[in-house]
Amino acid sequence: MLWAKVKILHVIDYYFPHEGGAERYCKLLALQHVKDGHKVTILTSDIASKKDKIIRHEVTPEGIEIYRMNSRMLPSRMPYIHGLEEKIREFSDYDLVHAHTPYPTLAWQVTEALRDMNIPLVTTHHCDYTRDKEFDDKYREFARVASKVFVRELFKMSDRIIMSTRAYAETSEEMQGFHRKLRVIPMCSTLPEKPGKVEKENYILFVGRLIWYKGVDHLVNAFSIIHKKHPHMRLKIVGRGPFLDKIKRIGRKRLLKYEDFIEEYLKDEELTETYKKAKVFVLPAYTRRESFGIVLVEAMSHGTPVVVYNIPGPNELVSKSGGGLIADVEDPFDLADKILQLIENEELYDQCREKGIKYVHRNLTPDVIARKTMKVYNSAINSHRKKRKKHGK
Repeated sequence: MLWAKVKILHVIDYYFPHEGGAERYCKLLALQHVKDGHKVTILTSDIASKKDKIIRHEVTPEGIEIYRMNSRMLPSRMPYIHGLEEKIREFSDYDLVHAHTPYPTLAWQVTEALRDMNIPLVTTHHCDYTRDKEFDDKYREFARVASKVFVRELFKMSDRIIMSTRAYAETSEEMQGFHRKLRVIPMCSTLPEKPGKVEKENYILFVGRLIWYKGVDHLVNAFSIIHKKHPHMRLKIVGRGPFLDKIKRIGRKRLLKYEDFIEEYLKDEELTETYKKAKVFVLPAYTRRESFGIVLVEAMSHGTPVVVYNIPGPNELVSKSGGGLIADVEDPFDLADKILQLIENEELYDQCREKGIKYVHRNLTPDVIARKTMKVYNSAINSHRKKRKKHGK
């Protein structure tokens, strides 16, 4: 039986309006839980603030309370939030803390704050903290050790651990030994009404941050193969990031004149139309930095089949939904082949389209995911009580 009203404290490194899968997941979960009558507070970083003591407090129109705290940016976009431990302790009357990893700094700060507090802890592990390849070996080794120590310490303290797919959890180094606590709950997105038949336009779509691990350079290379067979096709890339210039250079090298770069995040209505009219959506990420892919949910919800590389997380979403095809990892030739299969096989295309729509609208709406998460909260609270009772506390 679920509690009538639960007070939830989210602790997350970045939060809306910062763009990212974890941020969107946290926001949608918070919105749905507030709508369902629960109290939700969010503690997060405020990289823009220059003063150590400054905490920006706000309450959204929906009733979500947010504290944005001054932070220092460490390498690999890893924030250290000043005063986070003390701030967490101010919420000792809350029913539970919901922490969000992968960053070792936040894991360490939450662990230190909760060490002497009697409060249940749920952790959503969004992905393993794989070390950016642009850093030197010394830093990568430090990051590997920090992740193994601090994230796993947080897992030891956690009553339940949420991950978005079983495939990712079973291959996670950080998760080894903690599978008894694991609960698999996929991510969700705000979905449109089930789309009817839409006349598709001749473009292949990517939406996301332009950074190395997203594999957009693989997509550009694959598109050069596709364009030889289908010269009317275009490639549309929506996003910005440090990899933009490199991707454009690759495009010029391949003599592609049919690439559209939209170097900003589109408004919701514009992005909806872009998803809806795309022929195929491609997420060519090839590392463990990509653990799910909310953009895949958004594409399928608009009736657009998807293609991904065979990496843990995205592969499970696509295989379960039937909403697209899976290519061999880091193989632009196979990526091109899978895209071509969808473009050239109308029956296969329609099957993927219908299966994708059906799956996401049945399983990946905010209300469905929020209900599943609330059950995990309830389980964590009960588990924590039993654990405290067993130890006489």
